[in-house]
Amino acid sequence: MREPLAGVIERLYREFPTVPLTELIELVRRCRDDIDTGAPPDCLAELVERLARARLAAACDDAATRPPPQLADEHNI
Repeated sequence: MREPLAGVIERLYREFPTVPLTELIELVRRCRDDIDTGAPPDCLAELVERLARARLAAACDDAATRPPPQLADEHNI
């Protein structure tokens, strides 16, 4: 992944510590693919970060309204 996006992942990981790092990396890649349609390279990281943060916030809001899972997820040890 490009260097500016590594910084995006790092900042998001600090802001959303309960989200596994592998999921954050995949989310940032998807956001980059969704945005990477001619955006200037120096703006791409900021746009990706904003989109990823919005998607994470929406996912956290959705998770807060769902009932808690019966069993712990094996992948979140």
